[in-house]
Formats: sequence, structure tokens, C-alpha cells
Amino acid sequence: MSTKNHVKMPENTVAVIGAGPAGLAAARFLIARGLVPVIFEASCRLGGQWNSASAASAIWPGMRTNTSRVMTAFSDLEHASESAAYLRQEEMLDYLERYAFTFGLLPHLRLKTRVERLERAGNGWLIRSTEDGEERSEVFQRVVVATGRQNVPDLPAVPGLDGFAGTLGAAHTAQYNGPERYRGRRVLVAGCSISALEIASDIALGGAVQVISANRRQRYILPKIIAGVPTDHVMFNRAAVLMESVLPPDMLAEGLTMKVLKVAGSPDQFGARRPEGNAFVAGISQSQGFLPAVAEGRIAVKPWIERIDGHTVWFRDGTSANVDAILFGTGYRLSMPWLSEDIVRTIRLDGYPPAPQTPPGSDGGLNTSTIDSPSSTRRATDFISTPEFRRSLEVLTTEAPAFH
Repeated sequence: MSTKNHVKMPENTVAVIGAGPAGLAAARFLIARGLVPVIFEASCRLGGQWNSASAASAIWPGMRTNTSRVMTAFSDLEHASESAAYLRQEEMLDYLERYAFTFGLLPHLRLKTRVERLERAGNGWLIRSTEDGEERSEVFQRVVVATGRQNVPDLPAVPGLDGFAGTLGAAHTAQYNGPERYRGRRVLVAGCSISALEIASDIALGGAVQVISANRRQRYILPKIIAGVPTDHVMFNRAAVLMESVLPPDMLAEGLTMKVLKVAGSPDQFGARRPEGNAFVAGISQSQGFLPAVAEGRIAVKPWIERIDGHTVWFRDGTSANVDAILFGTGYRLSMPWLSEDIVRTIRLDGYPPAPQTPPGSDGGLNTSTIDSPSSTRRATDFISTPEFRRSLEVLTTEAPAFH
């Protein structure tokens, strides 16, 4: 595309699209190497998902991280020592703002600036953006895409869903805004992801008359704390990484399943369904309060939905329940509509088949983690292999200090 009438940015300037954790870390990395980031952020505040005021955020009131504070920190800035083991949304947002201030990222931010289009432009990349209705077109030699890709709620095809007659209707958990709305109601939460389990627990403890959790596949479920230690330090440590590098998959699966059963038990011991197969086959989810709530009779667990008939939800085991609301914790779809067609094809987004093999660098070298110019072959794997990044990983995977 012709670059006429577009502002050509200095060669040492790098566009970073997104001011969430990934965008801020990328900007910090670039500054440390003498480059100048320009950080595009559609919201009026940085933080990505942790900025609950952002239209793209799926955070709900009272939500906590699902990784501990040590594992949810950059290697060059710790959380406040008085922070809880699992952080609240506002603590995470405060941390990200402190990170941006500490490392001089604030002057590089363009808040309330939405990227409308990213496409090739000669030897660079053209970014069309809008800020308060004003359009801007700029050509950068390098672009970092740090927006995340899975951000459109994915509602499953369920027969009768369009005719669901429950008082509170059906929605995705991305729209969940706390348990108050569901107090005194009968609620079905569909899905076995972390958010689905946490929200089901939240609603059950928030005063709902009945909570049903339905899933296609029962996963093993880990608590957040095991004998006073955050689960990620017990289950996902250096020993686990070393075993992954030397043991065959079947032995890894058997070992992981045995460890999960030892520290957390099987869901069916609490009154949920029994997972089919090992942890690799069934999958693993996490929630501190879900299985205890099942054991206490606060949550009933059912197989997946067969059909919906008015207020009545029929399950695949032949049972049914009348509910006032359905929440689907069924994940998100890929969506980056502002990418040009050739970029979408190159990074194999939205079901495109693999791009044909080309000589190094001739495809432009762009993917969603690229930090170099179109003519370069440096990609995300090169970034991850740098000594600095490896040292960061080592810091993040050290044993946790005691939590008080």
C-alpha cells in the first residue's frame, strides 16, 4: 500500500498495541534496549483485563487472581508485602500502574486511542487509529500486538436457548457483575473453567436458592491453597518442568493425575461427577470453594445441556430443572477484526490453513508477538530465548516465601 499522506515514525519507534500486562512488559523491554515505544490503548486507563472500567474487561466485583502473587508479578517489581496470596482486581490494577510509573512508561501511553487497522505499508506497518474522533495514520517499522486474541464471548449452540423463558435470561459469564442479582433465584452455570466454577461458588454463597453446574467434561479440580501453600508452587514448579523434559507423556499424565488426587481428591468424592481418564484427557480446573460447596449441597453438578424448553433445562442424563438464569462460562472466540487480511492469513488466525513455506523473512516476519521489522526473521521464540527473559522465568519459578 502507498505510504503517501501517512506520518512516517522514526525508525527507533515501536508501536505497542495494548496497555495490559503484555504490552507494558514489552514496552519496558524495548526501552531497556534503546527503542521508543508508542503504546496504543483504547480505554481511558491502562491495565487491560484488570481495568474493570474497560469495555473489553470480563472482571467481576470481588474477583481474585487464579495464580499467586509471586507468580503474578514481573521479575523486576514485586507486589506489596502486605498483599494477600491471591490478589483482588484493584490490587492488580494498582500494581500495573505502579509498574508503568516505576519504569517510565506513562509518557509513552496513548490512552483513549483505538487501533482501527493494521496493515502492510511498503517496508513498514501502517496503523490507523482514532482518538476522540480524530483519525491518525502512521507507519512504524516495528509493531508489537499485545491485545490478546480471545475476547469475544463464545455461546454454545443449545437447542431451545433462544426461547429460554427464565426471568433473568441467559448470558455469558463475561457479563457477570456479582451475586446480588441472583439472590433468591435458581441459577445454572454452564462450564468447568476456572471462571465458571468461581462464579458458581460466588452465586451459591451469595444467597441463591439453587445453583446447578453443568459441564460437557468433568475436570479434576485443584484448590488455590494446599496445606497453606499456593497451589502453583506445589504443582507447577521446577521439578515438574524437569520431569516434563525427560518423561514420556503417558508417564507424565499418570504422575500428574496421582498428584492431583493426592492433594485435592477426585470431584466425585465431593458429590460432583467422576472425571473420565487421566488429567491430560479430562483436564484440570481450579477453585477454592467449588467442591466444598458441592459437598455442602450448595451446588448440584449435572452433565451437559440436552435442550431447553421454556423455563426447563433438560440434561443429558435425562433429568431436568426449572431455572431463572443461565450463565455460560464457555470461553471466548478469536477476534482481531482490525488486522488486514494478509496478516490474518500469515498468523493463521480464524481457521486459516498454514501459510505456504517461504524463504526466511519474505513473509514479513509478523505474528502477534513479533518485535522486529517486516524484513526481519526475529520472532517470539527469539525473544523468549534471550538471557534476560530466561532469568525472569527463573525468578518467577522459584519457591514461594511463606504467606502471612
